[in-house]
Amino acid sequence: MSGQSPSITRNDTSLKDTHKDIYVLTGAVIALCSIVLLGWTFQFGYLTSPNSNWAAMVPSTAALMIGAAVALILTLSVMGRRTKWLVWTLACLVVGLACLDQFLYLRVNGAGLDGNIFEGFRESSKQMMSTMTAFCFSCLGTSIILQPSQRRWGQCALLILASIGFIISTVGLLGHLFDASAFYSVSLFRAMSLQTSVAFFLIFLSILLSRRDIGWMKVFVGQGPGSRNARRLVIPLIGIPVGLCYAALVLSKAGLLNQNFSLSLIATIMIAALFIALLVLATNQNRAHHQQSDLIGQLTQTVTDRDLLLSEVYHRVKNNLQQINALLFIQGRSLSNQESKDALRSISGRIESLGVVQNLLLASPTRTNLSAGDFFGELCGRLERGLGGGASHTRLVTEVSDRKITLDAAITLGLLINELVSNAFKHAFDYDALSGTSPGVITVSFESNGSDSILTVSDNGKGLRDPEAGNLPEGSSGSAIITALTAQLSGVLEVRSKNGTTTRIRIPSDRLEPTS
Repeated sequence: MSGQSPSITRNDTSLKDTHKDIYVLTGAVIALCSIVLLGWTFQFGYLTSPNSNWAAMVPSTAALMIGAAVALILTLSVMGRRTKWLVWTLACLVVGLACLDQFLYLRVNGAGLDGNIFEGFRESSKQMMSTMTAFCFSCLGTSIILQPSQRRWGQCALLILASIGFIISTVGLLGHLFDASAFYSVSLFRAMSLQTSVAFFLIFLSILLSRRDIGWMKVFVGQGPGSRNARRLVIPLIGIPVGLCYAALVLSKAGLLNQNFSLSLIATIMIAALFIALLVLATNQNRAHHQQSDLIGQLTQTVTDRDLLLSEVYHRVKNNLQQINALLFIQGRSLSNQESKDALRSISGRIESLGVVQNLLLASPTRTNLSAGDFFGELCGRLERGLGGGASHTRLVTEVSDRKITLDAAITLGLLINELVSNAFKHAFDYDALSGTSPGVITVSFESNGSDSILTVSDNGKGLRDPEAGNLPEGSSGSAIITALTAQLSGVLEVRSKNGTTTRIRIPSDRLEPTS
């Protein structure tokens, strides 16, 4: 148990850091509503409403708001079964009591919960829960229930309900800012107090922040340049219209500005502000486009330079291999020992397979991948000509599925094919028994089989001396090279001797194919 404590503490700390802003906002809601409840308890009117002509937040609204804030905080913790039931109970109470308040007001006696509990609330139309307040509580409770949801429909419903509540609370704040009496004249908003609007604004913002991984909040709080620009512009975009409208309202009430002219002035200023914002956006997009074009140009030039350098390197490697091959040929002609000649010829064949890779790389549109069909075809053609296939009544046949293989894989496969085909030409046939009607056939195939690729070299020759061996003869350099190259590709080698010799190497395809 002691070994687990640090990780638990670390996870709790990380969780608190992630939701720190939400805890601050919900804490402010709880503090605000607690102050209102204290105001009702001790009859401090300035705590329940900052203006005697404005509506007051009633105790039922404050209590339900505190319950909703507590439920939201619980959803941010690791929810066990008891916590989940407690959240559901609080959320359902919020929705149920808000609906009950409206039922009592609309259908029973014209007084909500507070009017039926406290006699004094029946006397004032501004001391009650408004219809829009009850609707916001319904949205709030449902949003809290949906907050942990990972299903798409649940996330969409949460986003819609929380956004609606956020917009309604914003309307309440602006209504109190401009003209509270005009705001209260709308029946749906009658008795929706300033504290109620502030509390709803904070708690719906908390819900949206708690799921900042979805919807418009994801865009707003993201780390991209667009999100950063949105956060920079949000205060001017909100502050300028609100400030202009408020200034026009004050000047109109003071008789310094005609109301109709103020509307025209506001419209003109707003059009100018939007036009400036449009120009700024266009300028930023043009700058980003030019930067992107310059970057693409630089990358294109870099790739071109890289391809040119690689082509030069491959060309030099090809020339060097040809020179080495020529030196080996000259040295072989000067030797009288047949065994030494055969050794030099084997080395020459291996160099020849590397030269094929370089030739194909020079012709390939990419400098790191090769076409398996082209590579096997050219390599086997050269091997057949170099080993005297036509003159000795032997044929080399290729059966290859065309696909892309990496440079490293091509080099290793080329060396493998060179060894296996060379061994077949040397040891598989009794050349005196071959003829044009009964030739020796060596088949090289390369195919995919699920997640593996299979390289097979088979012949119709005399087979191995020990047909039951199941592996290559030990002691020869060719066998050692084949075993080492197979291990390099993480392959599995299998040898069968029936109607000739078949060598099969199973290789994981991810060791051969380029990564996408």
